[in-house]
Amino acid sequence: MSSTKAHLKDSSSFEAASAPRSERHRLISDVTGEAGGQTPGIAKMAELAHNPLNPRHELTELQAMADTLLEVGQVQPLTVVTREAFLDAHPDRDGELGPARFAVIDGNRRLGGGHLAGLEEMRIDVNDELASSAGRTLESSLVANIHREDLSPIEEAEALAVLLEVHGSQRQVARRVGKTHAWVNQRLSLLELAPELQDALRAREITVEDARKVARLPHDQQVA
Repeated sequence: MSSTKAHLKDSSSFEAASAPRSERHRLISDVTGEAGGQTPGIAKMAELAHNPLNPRHELTELQAMADTLLEVGQVQPLTVVTREAFLDAHPDRDGELGPARFAVIDGNRRLGGGHLAGLEEMRIDVNDELASSAGRTLESSLVANIHREDLSPIEEAEALAVLLEVHGSQRQVARRVGKTHAWVNQRLSLLELAPELQDALRAREITVEDARKVARLPHDQQVA
């Protein structure tokens, strides 16, 4: 992650966005300064790799996604970058892509559901501008997940901490991810939790509200 933090300084700012995917597309386009990606197409499953920089540690509810893909079909294409563009920004990640031609920036859960459903191919929207720097790749993935509420509170906190190291202030981070300063501050406070309580929050065994209260205590008192 250290190399990612260093490259984040190259990233450009982006404005606030709301949950609908059309808004996420607009926001991702704002990150790159481009109006949009290339023409949507079709890719074989073997040509698609999950984004190694996805801030989500686990892909949840894959069976539900697989059922939806089989019953309704693929409503939205996967937003991807070509292997060459991804490796230009992340040359140390070659082994994590395997033989794939594309890395998925937005739609990793859909890709996981597609594998589970036994699909042979999926529709894609190629936009190599999203991989023009390491920072843009990470920020594009982060904003798509935050505004779709796909991240656990701890995953959000960890991703925000990376941005904080780069941008220097919580207010600047809040502006970049389209959230309030208070929200960013509350999420970052969760990193003060003892490791076992972070795991409990990640597993949704405790609430964010309770976790924030406990995080104010010294580590030796938190678990008790």
